[in-house]
Amino acid sequence: MSSMVKSIKRASLHAAIAQLVERIHGKDEVSGSSPDRGSTNLEN
Repeated sequence: MSSMVKSIKRASLHAAIAQLVERIHGKDEVSGSSPDRGSTNLEN
């Protein structure tokens, strides 16, 4: 097995474990990088 395939399998395993931990901690619906709420523009 090539080192690239091993790296991909390892990364997939780490991602699966991270998702499982988030679900256990109740963070299944984590927001993305965008804010949940809109921002307000303050005009001077």
